Parts: sequence; structure tokens; C-alpha cells
Amino acid sequence: MRQSIAARRPSPVLPALFLALMVGSYFLFFATLTIQRHEAFQSTAFDLGIYNQALWNTTHGAFLRSTNEAGFDMLLADHFQPTLLLFVLFYLINAGPATLLVGQTAILALGALPAYALATRMARPRVDHPEVVGLVFAAAYLLSPALEQANLFDFHPMTLAASFLLYAFYFLRTRRRWLFLVFIALTIGCKEVLPLVGMLVGVYAFLFERERRLGLATFALSLLWLYGGLFLVIPHFNAHGQSQYFALHYGQWGNTPLEMARSLLTHPGTLWAALIAPPKPAYLWTLLAPWALMPLAGLAALFIALPVLAVNLLSATGLMHDPDLLLHYAAPLVPILFVACLDGVAWLADRVASRGWPRKRAVYVLALAVLSATLVAHRQGGETPLAAGFRWPEVTTHRQAAQALFAQVRPDAAVSASDRLNPHVSGRNTLYVFPRLEEAGTVLYDMTPTNVPVIPRDEYDFVQRLIHEEGFGIVDGRDGILLLRKGETNRTIPPSFYRFAQAGAATPQYPTRVMFGDSFALTGFDVLQTRPSAPRVYLRLYVQVRRPLPDDLRIFAFLTGAQGEPLPGSEYEIPAAIWYPPRRWPTGETMRLDTLHWELYRQRQFGVALVVTRGDNPWDVGSRLPAQIVTAAGDAAGGPAGTLLELVHIRRVGRGAEVQTSLRQR
Repeated sequence: MRQSIAARRPSPVLPALFLALMVGSYFLFFATLTIQRHEAFQSTAFDLGIYNQALWNTTHGAFLRSTNEAGFDMLLADHFQPTLLLFVLFYLINAGPATLLVGQTAILALGALPAYALATRMARPRVDHPEVVGLVFAAAYLLSPALEQANLFDFHPMTLAASFLLYAFYFLRTRRRWLFLVFIALTIGCKEVLPLVGMLVGVYAFLFERERRLGLATFALSLLWLYGGLFLVIPHFNAHGQSQYFALHYGQWGNTPLEMARSLLTHPGTLWAALIAPPKPAYLWTLLAPWALMPLAGLAALFIALPVLAVNLLSATGLMHDPDLLLHYAAPLVPILFVACLDGVAWLADRVASRGWPRKRAVYVLALAVLSATLVAHRQGGETPLAAGFRWPEVTTHRQAAQALFAQVRPDAAVSASDRLNPHVSGRNTLYVFPRLEEAGTVLYDMTPTNVPVIPRDEYDFVQRLIHEEGFGIVDGRDGILLLRKGETNRTIPPSFYRFAQAGAATPQYPTRVMFGDSFALTGFDVLQTRPSAPRVYLRLYVQVRRPLPDDLRIFAFLTGAQGEPLPGSEYEIPAAIWYPPRRWPTGETMRLDTLHWELYRQRQFGVALVVTRGDNPWDVGSRLPAQIVTAAGDAAGGPAGTLLELVHIRRVGRGAEVQTSLRQR
């Protein structure tokens, strides 16, 4: 009889193997993807460059020195994140952005272990096979769009809280108090606002877990940490005497934390209006939908999410509550929603059982509902090939050109580098984001991945001033990247710099033929999108010169409104045509010109139009060259030549763009 019972018990080996496979797959995929994204120049100075420099400096004797942001040279003036120091040991072994990206991914992947353990613990008294439920919820955690988007968006200590807080919940529920305190400390050490979460975890432990002393200790520890970080450490190192984010994100509520609290408490109508203003209801739906709304039935745990929700929803920065771009701001909500979801499933299964429905069937059905909802949400906002619009970041020859220039930067040089180059050279004492110069004697400037609201002509003029007036010379230039150094005497840009304009044998997505006067033709264009995290869209134009072009020829892009009208203030010169003027283009060759990159979280719907003009005033219709559509793919409106050529209309849909091509002259 004993052997018969033992034979029916599920082996723990198979669930453990499945769990290990899930964790290992997540780690290998996202570790590779995050590094690939970095190598494809999709990481940024804010924030991978910041954190890599701070840790590199820490291991080289300058504790948390960080110079990328203007106004201070110490990371503690910006954030209080002592958990970041966990990476110092790893930097002693291998310093660099890859250590941060791989380490962050490993910590998030290991969060599936307490997720599995918590779900199994919830299911054990209710079903015959709790390990199955545990695996379902571990998969839901790893497929959570909020987790994956945060994982992929550079590196942020705040993201690590998604895993650490799950461990804290597990050790709280299993009464392993010292381990609970360790992981609560790691959680609240991820950012200066997270002690607010720690305080509510303490309240939760006191009221619902019957851990009176532990709850009080957690509340007190978190309160002291909050006060120390926000009101002692940051003000001590910040020249303004308080965190810059009070004014940046919450200045509409007051100038100091006390003023903000008073404003929020005395104007409940304004507060309520701010909380429900679009797109915030959609943001809340995005957070709850992957869990099949089950956290609403686990209100005791969901209560812990209030501080993070308030911080995100009340911010004037739209990225903090964008329903399609959760980024690292939503990462601490993942473990709270997970635990509330488990509690909601348990509560609903017990209620259903009290009405005569089998409890175990209810648990299985609800777990399946959560996994199904997660898969649907993952399809819309995840970062794996299962997600719609997934793109593997492409590492092009641009990286090879950049690497050749990085190798020529002296290790001890103070550097000013363009946003996308910055993280790659951030292992140094002094680093700035171009065009901030200060004491930098070396400049790495990339004219290719330029984002609105940069004015390309202003950047060009600034670089020319550095070369011809400020004592900087050209060390090297390749594929749109210049390496300048103070004291160099060379003032001539090498031919290899202009490779960015060589189209080669490219085949446009949208072939066309539009003549601008009798000088040159637009032979086609591509509409390109970059993902993940904050998506951007830009156009790649292909033009062919028919005869030598005049010296004063310039090419402008406009954004257009719903009726095709050019929007005032949206015009700018195409960067490639500034650095490589049309008068120098060889006759008969096809040139490649990229527009600026429009960030879809800033502009949700717009059109793009081109103007070719003699002189620097694109609004002067009399100076424009006529645009005559000869042939076009898709919809096109021919007829008499106009001077403004509409190319596409772009509308943000979810995390991507819907593109409608419709060539028209106006």
C-alpha cells in the first residue's frame, strides 16, 4: 500500500527541470538580446552610460563618480541606490556595460524561483498537482511585458526590485525573517522612492501576516531609509539641496516635498482629475490585463502598489505612465501584482468552492486564464519573437566604424560623446553627453542617429566651430562619426566619413520616381522603425543626381497635419545633406539620406513631407524646386508639379507605427 501511494506522488524532478529550462531560456535569450541591442547602438547615455561610468569609477578609486548629467559629478546627487554596489565585485572581474546587462537579466530570471515557490505554496492545499500551477505562474512572471520591457531598456537598479521583492514576499510567507529583511533591504535600496513600498510591506506583514514585530521593524527601517535617502544623502551631494526630480516630475504640485503633500491633500478634485486623465486609465489596464484582473481580488497585497502607482501617475513625465512603454518605472509593480494575483486566485477558488464547484478545478481554470491573458498581453507588448513586431537588433558596419574610432580614444581622456556612442566609452573618469563639452578634450560625434528635437544645422555649426575656432582637430572620421581631439592640427574630414551617404545596391521599400526640377530624382524610400523600449521611426531616402547641383541647394523635411498642411516649427534640414552637401554628390550615383528619428511616444500621428529649396528658407515657396511625380508604388496623386512632396502618414499603434504611403505634391 505504501509503495502504491508513493508511486502516485509526482516526482519533483520533472517540475524542477521545466523550471530550470524556463529560467535558463529567459536568461540566455535576454542576456544575448540586451547585449545585441547595445552593440547595435540602441543603448543610451541615459542611463547605461551613467551607471557604467559610476561603477567603473568606483572600482578605480572615485566612489560613484558620474559626470554625464550636468550639475553634479556624483551619482548620489541624482539617486540613492546602494543596491547598485552589488555589482562592484563583478566589475572587479569584468568592468563594462555587458556586466550590467547580463547581471540584470540574471537577477530578473531568478525571480521565477520565488514566483514558482509562492504559486506552488498557494496551490498545494487546493489541487493535486501544485507544481503545475507553480510552473504556470512562473511562466506568467517571465512573460510579463512590464518585466521584459524593463529588462531590455538599458540598466536601472529600480528594475532589480522586480525580483528582490518577490524573494521578500516568499521569505515573509515562509517565516524566514532574516532572509526577508535582507531582500527588503535590497528592494528599498534600488531607488530612493522604494522605501515607500517597504513601509507598506511592513503594514501588510503586521496586519495580514500577523508578523507584528517584523512588520513594525520593516516599517521603521523603510521610513528611516526614505528620510536618509531623500532628505539627507541626495541634498548633501546635490547643489540644489534636494532631488532634481521633485521639480522635473512633480513641479506642478509644489517646489518642495512638503508643498507637494499639502497641495495633494488640499486639492482632492485636482488630484483625482490628474489620476484619471488619459492615458492613465489605459496604463492601469495595461498593468492589470496580463494577470486577468485577478489582483483586484487580492486587494490586501495590491494595496502595496499604491506608492509606485502614485509616483508614476502623478508625474508630469508621460513616459512614467505610458500604457505602451512601461520601461523600468513599472518594474517594482510586477512582484506586487504577482502576489495580489495569487491571492486573488486563492480567494476566488475558495469562494467558488463554497458554492459547490470543485476547488481544484477552479484553481486550474483561473491559472489557465492568467497564463492566457499574459500570452495575449505578451503578444502586444512583450520582447520575444512571440510578440508582434519583434525585431532582432541589427548590428551594421556602423559598429565596425565606431569600434575603430573607440580604439583611438585615450583611456584617460575626458570625452564628450553622442548619446548612442556614450555608453561604449563610459569606462572613464570624466564623460559628457555631446554637445556638453566642459573640460573634455576629446569629442566623439555621430551625425547619423539623431533624434528630435535636435536641430541638425546647429549641431553642424557647433562641430565646425570646434574644428575651426576652438582648437579641436580631426583624428579620424568613418561612416558619419567624427573623432576630434584638442590640439590636433588636421581640419580635413576624411572621405571614409561620408560612407553614411552611400546607398550601394539597396532596394527601396517604396520605389518611386519624383523629379525635383531637372536636377535630381527621389528614387524611393524606406520607413524604418527601431524597437524595443521607446520606439522610433525614420525615413531613409534614396536620391539620384542627374546633373551637377547648385551650391545653395538644401533639402528640408516637414511634419504635416491631418490635412497635409506643414506644421510650423517642424521643419529641419536633412542631416546627411548638411554634412555632405548636394553640390558634392557625384552625378549618376544613388545617395542615401536618413531623416531625424521621431519618438512615437512624443508624437502619435503625423505626416512627413519634403521640400528642396535654393537657400535656407523652406517657407519661401518661390525658392523651392518643383516636385513632379513620375512613377510611384501604391497610392499617388500626380498632376501639376507642386513644391511640397508628401511621402507618408505615420500613426502610433501600440508600441509600433502604422504607415500609410500616399505621395502628393502641394
